[in-house]
Amino acid sequence: GSSKGSKGLDRIYPERYFSVPTSEVYLRSLAINHQPFPLPASVNNLQKLSLRYNQNTINIETGIIDFYTRGKSTLRYKLVQEGRDEPWQYGTAYGTIRYDGLVPGKYKLVTQSSNVDGEFNSPDKILLIVISTPFWQTAWFRILTPVTLLLLFYGIYRLRTAALRKQKRVLE
Repeated sequence: GSSKGSKGLDRIYPERYFSVPTSEVYLRSLAINHQPFPLPASVNNLQKLSLRYNQNTINIETGIIDFYTRGKSTLRYKLVQEGRDEPWQYGTAYGTIRYDGLVPGKYKLVTQSSNVDGEFNSPDKILLIVISTPFWQTAWFRILTPVTLLLLFYGIYRLRTAALRKQKRVLE
């Protein structure tokens, strides 16, 4: 029944209702190569993480802000690398996401938490991770090295032939 309608019926439109996110993932701490990583702001507010080639072991402690499931929410996460979509990994509300020996490249860490019904409808928390390539693996280094070696050998050849000519003139 209805107190507003005179006929006692109300019309319900299910498409107008949606599941409200009741939980959200937050990042608690960050360690690189098993050492705490200093940041100018909170790790939870971090959107992009730029690292050197040798900073490739990452530990991220996570948590879930959750008001309804009483700590029974679960976390899912995946690390996406330029065109390669990995399957979701699942963990507890308070856990550590760990990646060892990441190769240089661009990654996107996507995390999401479940609600009281076990649905993963919370907003995605995305952290971009960029691990730089060591200088000796860059294209410009691979191009400059043979060019430099060729110039070096050419210089040695020119010096040697000039010395031989000078020696020949002295002997004549």
